[in-house]
Amino acid sequence: MKDSNDLSAEISAVSMIITGLSNGLDEEHDHLTTESLKLALFGVAQHLDRIAADLGEFQKQ
Repeated sequence: MKDSNDLSAEISAVSMIITGLSNGLDEEHDHLTTESLKLALFGVAQHLDRIAADLGEFQKQ
C-alpha cells in the first residue's frame, strides 16, 4: 500500500512530465510529433488513473 509520500512523489513526477511535454511544444525547441504527443498524454492519463485508484484505497481505510 502506498502512503501519502509515495502519492506526492507520483504527482510531482506527473507535473515534471507535463512540463517536459510543454517544452516540446515551444517554438525554441524541437517539436513532438503528433503520435509522440498522443502516446505521452496517454501515459500521463494512465499514471493519473493509478494515483486516483490509490487515493480511492486511502478512502476505504
